[in-house]
Amino acid sequence: MKKLFSSMPFIMGALFVVVSCEKQDIKKSTGEATASVSEQKAVSAACQPVYYQLIVDPGTGISFVFKTSGSPSAPGVILSAFFGSCGDNAIRIGTCSPVTYVTGIATDPSGTVLWGTTGPASNVPNSLLRIPIADVSLSSAIPMVSSCGIVLNVSDIEYNTVNGRYYAINRGTPAVNNRIVQIQPTAITNVICLAATVPVNRKLRGLTFGCNGQGYVMQMSGPNGKIWSFNLATGATGAPTCNYGVVAPGAPAATFPEMGLHFDCSCIGKFITGNYDPVPGVTLLTDGMPVCIGAPSYLSLTGVIKPTVDFAKP
Repeated sequence: MKKLFSSMPFIMGALFVVVSCEKQDIKKSTGEATASVSEQKAVSAACQPVYYQLIVDPGTGISFVFKTSGSPSAPGVILSAFFGSCGDNAIRIGTCSPVTYVTGIATDPSGTVLWGTTGPASNVPNSLLRIPIADVSLSSAIPMVSSCGIVLNVSDIEYNTVNGRYYAINRGTPAVNNRIVQIQPTAITNVICLAATVPVNRKLRGLTFGCNGQGYVMQMSGPNGKIWSFNLATGATGAPTCNYGVVAPGAPAATFPEMGLHFDCSCIGKFITGNYDPVPGVTLLTDGMPVCIGAPSYLSLTGVIKPTVDFAKP
């Protein structure tokens, strides 16, 4: 995988990415604008999705948190960094030690803390992270312990605001390790295995909730994403099985790219995706609704975000 962040100065120099509303001026096939720039600005200013974004440097694995606003259907897109006491927006613990390969983030109901997960490749492996939003440099780690002895590889933690529970994906083979789990951050046994397993060939790479609390996961196959619903009590995936579209351009067909998946309830009422792609320059931000869930729509912007592993509701 090519290194997309060559150095920390690059990170510091690109803390804010702005896509102006003027650049999103959509033209009809006749060449006439569908709305004036001022009209588009008024619409965007009235309602823009806001979410937290977990970004991982593919070269070093150092993990960063941004607060992001905007989407392809509600531009422009702005990434804002959290400057912690160690001088940047990297997730750090102890004496400013950066945490590598964070695999997911979710917002605590208090609104002051993010809960993160790490996988086995992290320098703080298989841990829950308590990340203070006011200072991401002061994070702390808690070992993960499962209720059923599975091999841990947890990602894409998300908080369900309807039932007040955290859910995540645990990946692995055999199928006993491939399942949706509940997370209880303050418990000693903090990874709770739900009854159902997920077929190993269903490569789940994103988890989110609709406005009514319905759970959804995204299955990746090369550049394409497919959205499945899942049962909150059992973890079983089921209908609908919706083809969402190309969400990781450039990804080879036999790969299963990392993916951030989010459903925005505050503004646009659509899924938002961001990819962690091995090909430089083709990070893609999308929003839309598959036809089998709602009114079909799909918009995308290339190169406005950094390599994304997960999203969290603010």
